[in-house]
Amino acid sequence: MLTPVDPDRAVGIAERALTLDPLDRGAMLARANALFFARRYQEAATLIQRLRQESKNRRGATLLVNTLLALGQTDAARQLVPQVPKGWQQPFYRALIEAQAGNRAAADAALAAFRTLDNGTAHYQFAVLHAQRGEIPAALASIEKALKAQDAGLNDIAVDPWLDPLRKEPRFKAVQDKIIPPDLFVPARLAPVA
Repeated sequence: MLTPVDPDRAVGIAERALTLDPLDRGAMLARANALFFARRYQEAATLIQRLRQESKNRRGATLLVNTLLALGQTDAARQLVPQVPKGWQQPFYRALIEAQAGNRAAADAALAAFRTLDNGTAHYQFAVLHAQRGEIPAALASIEKALKAQDAGLNDIAVDPWLDPLRKEPRFKAVQDKIIPPDLFVPARLAPVA
């Protein structure tokens, strides 16, 4: 998956790959992923839905859930959760969706279900959930734990819209600067998540 440090440039790279092979499903998914991180949510959703229709499989369900949530379409995102890979991802996305929807009781229940599946490695995901729940100190503690554990989720730290509530926090910036040197980072146009 293409995780951009310069989201708009990543979109261009993915588009170039598609000019070389317009039928490459992996390149389509990479382009949709880059569009999501460039905060071009409607374009990403359209491309993922087309890819899913053409390939007649569930590929891209997780990215589509993220994109629909960013567009404020919580009901549509909620309906897709059964197509997200099982294991930790379904309870994680239920918790994220309910936090976005403002359903505190459902968000708490989903967070508790997610917590039961954690083997001590989901620090990045907990940072996302706490950030979306408005629990900034807990989110910052989780992102620092993710850095200490070298959590692979940190690859997305600079562009993940779910971490936007943390962006002005010095503790968050310190972690991000350890992952991506500031001179290499070109921020996306920070379009708000719906």
